[in-house]
Amino acid sequence: MSWLNGKTLTILGCGYVGTALATRALREGAQVSALTRNRDTGATLAALGCDVVVEDLASDAWHRDWAEGADAVVVCVGSGGPSLEEYRRSYVDGVASVQRWLRMLAEPPAAGIFTSSTSVYPQSDGVVVDERADTTDSSAHGAILREAENRWHTSTLARSVVLRLAGIYGPGRHQLLDQLRSGATEMRGGRQRLNLAHRDDVVSAILACLTADFPEGSRTYNIADGNPGPRDDVIAWLARRLGLPLPQLIESARRTGEPVRDRVISSAALQSDTRWCPLFPDFRAGYESILGQNDAVQPRISRNNTDGSGAESGANLA
Repeated sequence: MSWLNGKTLTILGCGYVGTALATRALREGAQVSALTRNRDTGATLAALGCDVVVEDLASDAWHRDWAEGADAVVVCVGSGGPSLEEYRRSYVDGVASVQRWLRMLAEPPAAGIFTSSTSVYPQSDGVVVDERADTTDSSAHGAILREAENRWHTSTLARSVVLRLAGIYGPGRHQLLDQLRSGATEMRGGRQRLNLAHRDDVVSAILACLTADFPEGSRTYNIADGNPGPRDDVIAWLARRLGLPLPQLIESARRTGEPVRDRVISSAALQSDTRWCPLFPDFRAGYESILGQNDAVQPRISRNNTDGSGAESGANLA
């Protein structure tokens, strides 16, 4: 029997990952409360059987709706936009609101997870990056995420976890595929490696952390498949797989204007501590699973309500 059976789970920020997490939790017998700022997503979640609140996480308006708490809480809100102000409201102000909610509960959840991003790491030059890597030289967006992480670690939770997500892709979220299928003749390329994590592997990692027999305290883990390919190679493989001509590949900066990093994100600590292992160990396995199903039937989640920061190279471009 699943650990989730009979448990109550609150998911704050139900976009791409949050909706998938809610779907699996419901299937395994949990009672799920879900917060989203998108009304269409809220309607989808309600139809699935969630107790839904449509509200901005950074406000306190949602506190009155869930005054009894839950067995576990997962905060996987996405940024409302790319600006620093939008990042701060979504992440720092959002976590602060969650902390106020936790303090008002007679019995706070025993465990909680906050999803951050591997964009907090400034390293490049092909180095392997684990959770011990220095983040003091993070980009401006990464620094805001680190501030939110630090806040989360001070929450009134017996066990708190920060999960730093690599670029999320999966059913209904694969911009590289969409660009190729649309007949693009030019795409952003480069030799920097794309550190990716399939949506379903992110969900299974969240559940692995919720069910792990951790001692009390806080910890931080990376989530990535561990086998990143250069962006040029990923696009070329997809073009061949689709039987389409390879577009001209040009190097350019990310939409935030920050430099493109080249590194290998390690999830060895998460695998060692929880026995989690990615079902999709590289981009080929992940994209084959997408191409092997009717992706048109997958739910399309608003881009303004995505999960994770989307700031890691490739996170919004998979």
